[in-house]
Amino acid sequence: MSNVPATGWYVEVDHPDSDYTWTPTVYDDQARIAPAPYDYKRGEIPVEAGEQWRLESFEGAPMRVWKDGRPQPIEEFVAPEDGPGSTTTLVGIGGRDLDVRVTEQFDVIPVYEAAEQIIETYTDLTANIDIPETTSETLTISTGDSETDWAEQFDPSDPTSPIIAASGLAPASDGEGSTLARTSHLREAENINDNQVDFRGSLDGASNGEIITLETAGSYVEFDVELEHAIPADQGAVAIRFRAPNDLGNIPNQGSPQELPEITVSVDGESISPYGAYAQVQAGLGWIGVDGWNDDLAPGTHSVRVECTQTASGSPDYGDWFNNTPNYDGTTEDLRGNASVQIDVGNNGSRTFEHPTSGEPAIWVDPGTDVTWQWDDDTESHNVVEETGEFDSGVPITSTSVTYGPVTFDDEGVYRYYCETHGSTDNSSDGMKGAVVVGTDYDSLQNAEMDLDAVTLYDQRYHDVNAFSESTNANDALKYPADYPVGNGGSIPIQAFDGESQVRAVTGGEISVAVDDASGIERLGLSNDRGVSYTDSSAGVSTFSTDFADIGEALRWRVGLRGYGSRTDTTPTQGFERPVLDSWTLDAELEDIPLLVDQTYDGSAKTVLNEIAQQYGDAFWAIDTDAEGNLSFEWAEPGQRTADRDAPVLDFSATKTVENAVEKVTIKGSKQITRDEQVTADHGTWVDLPDTNLLLGQESVADANSSTEYSYRTDYELDAVDGRIRTLASGTIADGQALSVDYWYKPESSHTVDGAGSNPREIVRDLPNLPTERACGQVARILAQDLSEPLYEATVDLPPDASDWSVVEAIDLSQLPYDALEPRDTEETPEGVRLRLGSRDSAAERVGQIRALLGSTVRRS
Repeated sequence: MSNVPATGWYVEVDHPDSDYTWTPTVYDDQARIAPAPYDYKRGEIPVEAGEQWRLESFEGAPMRVWKDGRPQPIEEFVAPEDGPGSTTTLVGIGGRDLDVRVTEQFDVIPVYEAAEQIIETYTDLTANIDIPETTSETLTISTGDSETDWAEQFDPSDPTSPIIAASGLAPASDGEGSTLARTSHLREAENINDNQVDFRGSLDGASNGEIITLETAGSYVEFDVELEHAIPADQGAVAIRFRAPNDLGNIPNQGSPQELPEITVSVDGESISPYGAYAQVQAGLGWIGVDGWNDDLAPGTHSVRVECTQTASGSPDYGDWFNNTPNYDGTTEDLRGNASVQIDVGNNGSRTFEHPTSGEPAIWVDPGTDVTWQWDDDTESHNVVEETGEFDSGVPITSTSVTYGPVTFDDEGVYRYYCETHGSTDNSSDGMKGAVVVGTDYDSLQNAEMDLDAVTLYDQRYHDVNAFSESTNANDALKYPADYPVGNGGSIPIQAFDGESQVRAVTGGEISVAVDDASGIERLGLSNDRGVSYTDSSAGVSTFSTDFADIGEALRWRVGLRGYGSRTDTTPTQGFERPVLDSWTLDAELEDIPLLVDQTYDGSAKTVLNEIAQQYGDAFWAIDTDAEGNLSFEWAEPGQRTADRDAPVLDFSATKTVENAVEKVTIKGSKQITRDEQVTADHGTWVDLPDTNLLLGQESVADANSSTEYSYRTDYELDAVDGRIRTLASGTIADGQALSVDYWYKPESSHTVDGAGSNPREIVRDLPNLPTERACGQVARILAQDLSEPLYEATVDLPPDASDWSVVEAIDLSQLPYDALEPRDTEETPEGVRLRLGSRDSAAERVGQIRALLGSTVRRS
């Protein structure tokens, strides 16, 4: 930079093809840099005429301008313009960085932070962003206490949540509220009325000290369950607590002749598990869970049945035949389905009969099966002799290749055989013995039964059969499964409730619920980012408040409910009570920070910043220079910066009554529908409907018990303003008739400022993105506060030499009769610069800003 004079204008333009810098003489009285909001800074500098300025290569050349030694926000030569006489006006601009393309997506962010992010990310400009002073207040944004109020908070597309709206709740003040649906429906087997069982009796270790017995095919227990919530098909289950009697000895492995009856569990007639119960149960009482039905269980009545579907066939009665047989372990190898079977004889000196795969001496085959014995011992002699002489291989022999058979077993029964050398029928010698069981008609041990203690249908999301209690207390009671979720092996249900989007930033909140016993509250939570994250309370509280680390545009709350209660004499001993929520109140801490919500941009930085500033932020921006002479981006809301300067004003005009103070604001929201409103006809009398501001011609009035519809002005009249209906005696509606009314309406609410008279100055506006009366009231309150002072406007003409003025500053000139006014617009005139000033936004501007914000929050939701 050359030596810049301390007074007057000074300009430098770098030669495009050399290191030479042009410093033409400036005609000071015609030079100017106009204060321009929302645009590049433009400077017009008259200099001596010269052909070089018209060279195409000069376009875009670096250009610097000073006024009284202070650098001006000009950086690039744009074009020459013919000036008066022998002068050329050099036109330069500042802020070319704002031509850069911006592609940004903003979730929830203050407008000023979005502007700063764009400048710092995409440009080399110094960002000088003023953070606005804000005010905050606490406002109730949501309350409710009826079943309808609660039901409107739930997602109707998800009936699987066990947190429900309900009526008939005794602890609630009006019997209506929200509560926890039962998630485990335990029944003591001996108390199930719908049954056909073989035996009832007492048993130590049984819940309630009693059991029933299922022994013969067709014996069963069946009971109904009333579900208050839907259970997904893959989450429903039935658990049974039962045992195999202790006197059965060894429980056979699966594949042996059936020692226990087959138990089938079914729900609504759909079998979900035929249980060869011997496969899993131990001799003592234990739980088994079964699942796998095809459809969700909807709220309502469902039947559960536990039935003996096949009588136990019983273990073959071998008597003491295998008492001293070394390779018999109580198992009979199931070889049914094979046309022929082989048994090894001797097994290299082991003195046993063995199936070659399992090593078992006893086998189970179908009638007609061929059995062959294969000798496998070259050290000792063996033979095969059936105890009654049914078959006999002859004298004992030593061999590894001899076979006997095949013997075809056509008749059902139990065939016992032995080796005469190493076995006997009376166990007087070694126990080389075997047996063939044919079919199912054979001598067997006494048929065994299943002792059934308890049955429950449960939701596996909140209960785990592996966590059910295995033993009772001293009062014959089990601790689990609880009737309601308690977190024992399952989750705790949590229900989120939608909140309304606000036109101000949400910085904190408080949720308070009226509950019969806070022991049933697992947590309360608050979120201002539409449920992406929550801040949660500890358990057992009914009121919770928090301040959020980041701002948001909506407030949402959630609650986790659990079963509670403790006793010692009845199953379950824990979690048998459910909490009842009577009402809720949701308060938001709101701060008047302008927000961008769910906005996506793709355009030049200048275009994006203009939309953000004018549509959402009510802010001004301009290009300037900072103290170091660098180009800066200045951003402020009206009134944040105040200029108090003695500067010549060519002219001004002002008026106070451009727009009067607004004393009352009425806001109408979006079209809503009320369905099936029940009304009793009372000829000639107006009957109030729940809503006002009905949309005439969009109602439907019908008989409550049929599809008969009635006609406006023929059968009834409608007062759309006050929300009333009156039936006509001359029509076809009978006096006293029950009617069903559907209608559309617009929610409406008003706010009147303090000190307003009996006939306040009022504006009425439609904001179609507001769905409730409460939301309308909040916006009405904000607008009434913002517009409660008169709108003052002024026009100020400044001379061309006004480079020190910034449009981001409020003007407080001694020549003006009012307090500081905010720049609203600028215009260049032949005489200089004209500023349009205002004391506040107009009603149209303020409503437009709120409408834009509401539009973005509705798209987000």
